Amino acid sequence: MYHRKMKRTFEESLAVGSAGERLVISELRKVTEVKDLTNYDKNKGYQQKGFDISFYNHNTKTWDRADVKTNVKYGKTRVELTKPNGNLGWAYTSTADFIICVDIAYNKIYYYSMKDLRNYLEKKRSNNTLKAYQYEGYYLTDVYLNETQLIKPYAHLINSIGIGVSTPGMGVDSGN
Repeated sequence: MYHRKMKRTFEESLAVGSAGERLVISELRKVTEVKDLTNYDKNKGYQQKGFDISFYNHNTKTWDRADVKTNVKYGKTRVELTKPNGNLGWAYTSTADFIICVDIAYNKIYYYSMKDLRNYLEKKRSNNTLKAYQYEGYYLTDVYLNETQLIKPYAHLINSIGIGVSTPGMGVDSGN
């Protein structure tokens, strides 16, 4: 028997990321307008600013920007602190309002605001509890889904954008 490679190929990573983006877009379209900006060739400017979608927030009457990360695994999500070249990672450079993270294996969606993420990282850094590690030249940190001061369930996002719906579509974690 052949063992599966531990590391995904670039094409496999793209497919996983795309599946997460499609899930988020599909679920959000059930409750609000969504602009799909995931096609890099057509939306290079938006992609370089760090977001994949924009969705209408009924509370603020504005379009919020979100970057979709299909990187939830083992109860945690990864956050990029620096790039291999030493430049700041997306945690500091993204102009997205939210990160929507997906556990594609279980069709679960979570989210956090970029403002809250940056405050969380600064608090961890100031009290010397930020744990970073290097992976393929990137410096990353893991944030566990039970970090409830930061990570919120999908249903919370839906409620916060003024839809008044507490249960998302089938197969998507409502946080209950």
